[in-house]
Formats: sequence, structure tokens, C-alpha cells
Amino acid sequence: NFPLVNAIYETSTNTYMYSANGPMQVQEPLSSDTIDLLTGAPNGFSAVTVAVNTAKKIALFGVVSASGESQILFYDLSVDPRDPILIESIPIVGQRIVSIASGGDVAAYTTLSLDNIQFVPLSQTELCVQDGTDKFLFRLNPNNGNPVVMNCDQLTTRNNVSRICERRVDYSGIYSPPQDI
Repeated sequence: NFPLVNAIYETSTNTYMYSANGPMQVQEPLSSDTIDLLTGAPNGFSAVTVAVNTAKKIALFGVVSASGESQILFYDLSVDPRDPILIESIPIVGQRIVSIASGGDVAAYTTLSLDNIQFVPLSQTELCVQDGTDKFLFRLNPNNGNPVVMNCDQLTTRNNVSRICERRVDYSGIYSPPQDI
């Protein structure tokens, strides 16, 4: 049995409700009866808690496996809140997550076996958040050494967003890596 935990995310045009009750769900309760399932949860994990950080435009799900392993999944809501992009997964070793909250630059969670609240700085999870029309250095062209740049909208069409943002850390002239955008 899973509790039904909801978190609301409001934009200027819509309201989105994220639910954690085994599956990770999203719906627009004011305009649609359709419920969508989010993708990205590791196999064998179920969602038990959810929070939204509106300022950072992220949803955080606490997920657990049958063996008691836990993870926090971070979803980027900035492009399409109805189909958010998984940007990070942080394992919680040896603990079963029971609740999560987020505000400012931090996520806070509790577990069954720890008496105190644990904190995760969100700067660890912000892999690529576009700031206007900023472009980042994707790579240097091996033929001429010129920078090949990309913006986050282009990046979201790729399957390996997390890997690109974690590994592309070089600077070239006025271009920074995706972590700096």
C-alpha cells in the first residue's frame, strides 16, 4: 500500500498536479481528466512521496524498491510540465525514504530509520537549466578547433542529457559548459 501524496505546480497558463502512489503521475486537474504516467523511474521502484520546487521548476519524487532501496528522482518542468525530463537520480543508501520537500536551493527528506532531516543542495541537481537564449559549449570541432555550441532546447531532444551535462565541462572563449547555464 502506498499513500497518495500530491504536489501542485502552477504556470501562468495551467495547473499541474503530480502524484506519488506507486506510479508517478501528472495531470491538469482544472482542464483535463487525463492522467499521464511519468517515465524514468528505475525498474522495480515505486513512488511514495513528491514535492515541487516552483522557483527551480523541478519536481522531486522519492521512490522505493521492494527490498527497501530508495532514490530521489529530479524532473525538469521548464520545457513541458506534462512530460517532464528526468535530470538526476540520487540514491539514498541503506534508507527507506518516506517524505520529501523542497524550497529555495535545497531538497529535504526523511527516512524510516533516521531521526533527523537530510538535505540535498539543489546545485548538485541543476544539470542544465537554460537562461534565456544562452548557449553552451558542446565540444570543439576536431577539424578546425572552433566551438560547437548548443542550447538547452536542442539538448532536450537527445537521449543522454544527464551524461552530456555531467561530462561536458570545458570552457572556450565566451562559451561555458552546460552546468553554468
